[in-house]
Amino acid sequence: MLQLPSCLPGRKQMLKLRTKDPTGSDAAKSNFGTTLQHILNRLNQFWEFHKSEIDPNYDFRIKSHVETGYCPTIPFESVLAATFTSLYNSANIIAFTYLAPISTTPDTYYRKATVHAASILSSIAYHESQGPTSGGSFSMLFPIRIVSLMSPSEEQKELAHQALVKWGEKRGLDGVSITRVTSLEEGKRY
Repeated sequence: MLQLPSCLPGRKQMLKLRTKDPTGSDAAKSNFGTTLQHILNRLNQFWEFHKSEIDPNYDFRIKSHVETGYCPTIPFESVLAATFTSLYNSANIIAFTYLAPISTTPDTYYRKATVHAASILSSIAYHESQGPTSGGSFSMLFPIRIVSLMSPSEEQKELAHQALVKWGEKRGLDGVSITRVTSLEEGKRY
């Protein structure tokens, strides 16, 4: 996940060249896509190797969402597992929402991002079921914020925003969880 910010200069270059130099933009787009795919492959290799230790129910949760459009609240092994899984999912959301606009099949990437966002929403529900003093609240701010800003689903964005508001009030994160930020994708202020 720490490698994702290194993609931003490539994305910026690609967007800058889009109107000035279409050929250069195509080369930058190809390089940007290749870099993101490489990062996703490494991330997924890591996840596949450790998934059974971290979140043995992950595949079932994801499969349920893909088949029904609903992500059931299947318990995680621990608050740490729910948080770690959310960090993995947030990295995927970032990568997929950056890959979608440069792909010939953007809906494929947007659907994948939506599935990962649903998993984060399940983690939020698990954290809430454990109570405000269970730990993990601060660590979950990043994944929740990613869903609230980058999910292709407006419903998911709203649910994540509501969680941020509620956690700000009930988990001692007021002012930390509801900071005004600008969405990189749309230039909107939240």
